[in-house]
Amino acid sequence: YDEIGEFSQGLIYAGRDGKYGYFDINGEKKIPFIYKSAFDFKNNKAIIKEDEGYGVINVRGQPLLPSVYEWIIPDSNQYVVKKGDVYGVINQQEEVIVPFEYEKIRAFSHGLAAVQKAFKWGFVNTLGEVTIPIEYKDVKPFSNINEGTQAFSLYAARVRKDSGWGLINKEEKAIFSYEYDKIEAFR
Repeated sequence: YDEIGEFSQGLIYAGRDGKYGYFDINGEKKIPFIYKSAFDFKNNKAIIKEDEGYGVINVRGQPLLPSVYEWIIPDSNQYVVKKGDVYGVINQQEEVIVPFEYEKIRAFSHGLAAVQKAFKWGFVNTLGEVTIPIEYKDVKPFSNINEGTQAFSLYAARVRKDSGWGLINKEEKAIFSYEYDKIEAFR
C-alpha cells in the first residue's frame, strides 16, 4: 500500500494506486477501495473523497453526507463545509445551520464559531446568528480561562483590532483592552 492510516474504531484506511478503502484489525477488507482519499474514523464517521467531492461515511461504508463538498470539517453533530468559494455549517440531515456566506469558519467552541467575511472576523452561535459583530482583524476560539481552578467558569476569546490584541467575553465586553502585541492561549 502507498498510504495507511491509524486504527480507529476497529478500522484503518489504506490506499494503493489512487484508490482508498478500509480494513479491520484482521486485515479483512470492510469498505471497498473506491475512494480517491480517505481519513481515520472519529465518532463512527470518516471523511472520504470521490470524484464529485468530499463526503462522510459510517463504519459500514454507508454515506452520511453526499460527496458534493469541496471540504468538510466534522464538528460534534454538525459539519463545517465548503461549497464553491464559501463556508457554512450543516447538520447530519444536511439542514443549513450557518448560511453559506463566509470566507472561513472555525469549529464551534463553547457554543460559538469564529466566522470571516470581507476579511473581518466575528462569532456566530449554533443557530447561525451573529452574536459578536464581524469587525475584528483576527480572533481565537472561546475558552474557559478559569479551567482547572475552583473559580467559576469564565469564557473568553482573544480578539485583535487595529490597536492590538484584547480579550472579550461572550457578551463582547472587554476583559483586557486592545493594546497587547500578543496574548497566549489559556492552559
